[in-house]
Amino acid sequence: MTLSVIVPTMEAERCLQGLLTSLHDQQISMDEIIIVDTSSVDKTVEVAEKFDCIVYTLKQSEFSHGSARNLGAYKAKGDILVFLTQDVLPAGKDFLTELVRPIKLGLASAVTARQIPCLDANPIEKLTRAYNYPDQSNLRTLQDVKEMGIKAVFFSNSGSAIQRETFLSLGGFSERVIVDEDLEFCARLLKAGYSAAYQSHAVIYHSHNYNLKQLFKRYFDIGVFFKQAEETLTGIKVYGEGKRYIVQLTKDLVKHKKILWIPRLFLESGVKILAYQLGLKHQIIPNQIIRSFSGQPYFWEPHQGGKNG
Repeated sequence: MTLSVIVPTMEAERCLQGLLTSLHDQQISMDEIIIVDTSSVDKTVEVAEKFDCIVYTLKQSEFSHGSARNLGAYKAKGDILVFLTQDVLPAGKDFLTELVRPIKLGLASAVTARQIPCLDANPIEKLTRAYNYPDQSNLRTLQDVKEMGIKAVFFSNSGSAIQRETFLSLGGFSERVIVDEDLEFCARLLKAGYSAAYQSHAVIYHSHNYNLKQLFKRYFDIGVFFKQAEETLTGIKVYGEGKRYIVQLTKDLVKHKKILWIPRLFLESGVKILAYQLGLKHQIIPNQIIRSFSGQPYFWEPHQGGKNG
């Protein structure tokens, strides 16, 4: 099976060289690396061309998380499409080998990687990565939705691989959702009768130390997404996971003797809940206020669809 790697970028000069160097050091070869760059004014494109990447460009007014990835995917030639974000770093030379293994074995049509925290991650972020990305692989089908709820369609394009034929048959990623185009795709994938794998042996470094303002914007957009995707997510239990997360991380902070971080966890959780609920109700919020709440202000331009997106 041939392999195409697709990386959307924006002002990625500082991190792209490390990612591309690591990709070229992988045990298996790639047929192409496609960079879909959105209006970078730094040396992102120069770095990409230095590594012989194929570069396509998007205006910021044309960008959505789905459209950037779809552009690369529709231009790609590989039997397997690997999607990465610019800020990840494979943890070993076997990353691609392990990521595509379930597809090559015919076990799954889509695979998502395990994410472990970067060295500078704070205790909450470290434990969050461990909570969301355990060290045990799993295979999910539509039958798992009843028991697992939203966790059954948990999927991240920070590190993923999708069989090209399946990707095209499902129409690619949604270009109308503001974020979480990966989760929305996974929901459609399972409902169409395909299976998705979480491959714990395919490991990437990826984490964020968000401040409260950044957390608010991120979870406002997540709330917007769940409103936009409510039809696709019909029949998938969404609520309850947040409570389990808070309880488990509180226990983990105590276990790891990081109890001084518990007030921060509660504060962050309150911000997330407030922002998420506002996002769910974004259609009754004035557009000017929405733009200040959202981490994707360009999405709310009239040409992007805004509240009708």
